[in-house]
Amino acid sequence: MGLQLVLGRAGSGKTHLCLEQIVNSVEESPIGPPLILLVPEQATFQMERALLEALSAPAVIRAQVLSFHRLAWRILQQSGGASRPPLTELGKRMILRKLIQAHREELGIFGRLGRHGGFIEGLSRTITEMRSYRINPLDLAGREGDDALSRKLHDLAMILGQYDSHLRDRFTDPDEYLTVAANRLAGAGLDGCLIWVDGFAGFTPQELEMLGRLFVIARQATVTLCLDSREVGKEDSLFRPTSETYIQLLRLAAEQKVKIHPPIQLAGQRRFCFPELAYLEGEYPKRTGKAWDGPCHGTTLVRAPHPMGEVEGAAREILRLVSEEGFRFRQIAVILRDIEPYAPLIRAAFQDYQIPYFLDERRSVAHHPLVELVRSALEVVLSHWSYETMFRLLKTDLFPLTREEVDQLENYVLAYGIEGAEWYRGPWPYGQPQELEEINALRQRVVEALQPFAQKLGKAERAGEMTGALYQLLETLAVPLQLKAWADEAEGDLGEVHEQIWQGVIDLFDQLMEGLGGQAMTLKEYLSVLEAGLESLKVGLIPPGLDQVLIGAIDRSRHPEIKAALILGAC
Repeated sequence: MGLQLVLGRAGSGKTHLCLEQIVNSVEESPIGPPLILLVPEQATFQMERALLEALSAPAVIRAQVLSFHRLAWRILQQSGGASRPPLTELGKRMILRKLIQAHREELGIFGRLGRHGGFIEGLSRTITEMRSYRINPLDLAGREGDDALSRKLHDLAMILGQYDSHLRDRFTDPDEYLTVAANRLAGAGLDGCLIWVDGFAGFTPQELEMLGRLFVIARQATVTLCLDSREVGKEDSLFRPTSETYIQLLRLAAEQKVKIHPPIQLAGQRRFCFPELAYLEGEYPKRTGKAWDGPCHGTTLVRAPHPMGEVEGAAREILRLVSEEGFRFRQIAVILRDIEPYAPLIRAAFQDYQIPYFLDERRSVAHHPLVELVRSALEVVLSHWSYETMFRLLKTDLFPLTREEVDQLENYVLAYGIEGAEWYRGPWPYGQPQELEEINALRQRVVEALQPFAQKLGKAERAGEMTGALYQLLETLAVPLQLKAWADEAEGDLGEVHEQIWQGVIDLFDQLMEGLGGQAMTLKEYLSVLEAGLESLKVGLIPPGLDQVLIGAIDRSRHPEIKAALILGAC
C-alpha cells in the first residue's frame, strides 16, 4: 500500500512511464490482481490503443483502461450495487422537464425559462456539477431575499429536492455513480490492485473520495501530474492549479494513513523533435521569457486573410507533408479552440483535397429524419392533421411513399384546401376520375398508417401508453429496415450515424417507460418531455480508419503520438 506521485512538465514521459510499468507487470504475470489505468473519459480509446501497441501479446485480460464513470459502473456490477436501473442523461433531462412542468407555478424564474431551448441541458449540467462537489438542496435553501440570485437558488433547491424524491428507491442517478460505487468498493474484487492515474489536472470531491478509498485497498497507486516540482506553492505559477492538486493528494493520503513515497520528477523531453519547441514549452509561460536565437525548423507562423484561407492552407500543407516528407495522415493533427465554426469549412476543403480525416466531435441529430418523424407524428395528432405537420411528416422519407408521391399529394391538398378530418373521413371527391383513383390510393396508405396511431394516442393517458403507440408506429412504417438500408448505402461515417440514432431513440423510449411510464400527462406535456430528450440526442463516432488526420478541440481531444500539429484560429 502506497502512493507514488510522478511529476513532470509536458512531454517529459509521464504517460510513457505508466504504460511501461503496466507492460512490465503484464509480462511478469499475465494473471493476477487487476492493473487499472485511470484516465479522462475522452482519453480511454486512445490509451487502450497505446497499451495494446506497447504489449507484445495481441490481447490482455489483467490490464484495463477506465474512466471514473466506467470504473464506478464496474464496481457496481461486481458488488451488486446496480440492482436499481441506471438513469441515463436522456432520462434525467426528460424527468427535469416533467418536474418543471408540474411545479411551474411554484418556481419563480425556472417556470418561465423551462420552455426555452437549451435550458434543460443547462440545468442538467448544473445538477451534475453540484453532485460532483457534493452540494445538496439544504446547502442552497438557506439564503433569504428577493433578488434574482436568491430566487434562482430557491428554484434550484426545489427542483433538486423533487428530482431526488422522484429517483429515490427507483433509479441510480448517473451523477451519483461515483459516490455509490465508493461505498461499495469493498466487494468489487479490487483488493491488491495496481492503479495508475494519468492525464488529470485536478479532481472533484467525488473523485477524490473514490481515489482515497482506492489508495487504501491498492497495493500501489501511481498518480502523474503535469507539474514542475520547483513550482509547487508559487502563487503566480502557471502550474498553480496542478500544484493545489498535488497538495490535495498528499493530504488525502495522509488522512487515509497511506504510505507516501518520495515523488519522481521526470526531466528532459520525449515529445519534441525540434529543440525550439522544447524551449518554447519552458519559456513561454514566463513573464520575462527569453527569445530563442537559433534556427526554427519545426515551427512556422502563417497569417491568413480569413478562416477558409487557414483551412485551405492547412490542407495544402498536409498534402505536402505526405507527398514530400513521407508523413502518414495519422501522424498529423489539426488542433482548434472551437470546432463548431471551422467544421463545415474543414469538411468542404478536406473533401476537395481528398484528405482522409476524422472530426472528433459529438454531433447533434436534432434534424435527423427519424427525430423529425417522431416529433411530427405527435404534432399531427395535436394539430388535428394540419397541412404543415402532415407534410413535414411525409417528407422525412421514412414514410412508405416516394418523394414524387408526396409531391403529388401535396399539390392536390394545396389545390383543394384539404386539411384536418378530410384526410380520414372518406375519399376525396375533387378532380378527374383517373386522378381521384390514384390520389385516394395514396391518401388511404397514409391514413392506414396514421389513423390507428392517432386513435391510440387519443385514448392514452399515461406516458408509457404514448411511448408504446410511438414505437408501434415506427415498426408499422418499417423504420429500422429503412435506416439499415441508408446505413448500408452511406459513405464515410454517415452510416454509423443512422445506426446510432435508431439506438438512441430506442434508449430514449426505454428511459421514458422506466422513468415516467406510469405518469399521467396530456399529449402536449408528453411532447414537451420527449423533445427535451430528442434535443439532447448526440452521436459520438469512433475513428473509422487507421490512416487519417485527427481534427479536434484542444480541451476535448487526446492526440496520439504525432509528427505534425497544425493549430488553426490562434490569435
